[in-house]
Amino acid sequence: MCNRNFVLFHGSKGTSWNSVVSSVSQHHNLKIDVYKLDAGKESALEIESSGAVLIRPDGYVALRVMKANHNSEHQLLQGLKQILHA
Repeated sequence: MCNRNFVLFHGSKGTSWNSVVSSVSQHHNLKIDVYKLDAGKESALEIESSGAVLIRPDGYVALRVMKANHNSEHQLLQGLKQILHA
């Protein structure tokens, strides 16, 4: 998949990622497309059902969070900072 935007795939129980991405996108003027994986498909991306994978516009994995937690927004921000300011 090659896209002009970052893409975040989250597990079937990772609905909290929608608000995390919305917050990060608004505060940093960054477009991130979000897709929910069907139950049982998470293992293909090596995450748990609440986890997420951020894909760079060139198709490479930028960040993998095994499962969502209270620090998910910070993890996403740190991952993006490393990519965008490297």
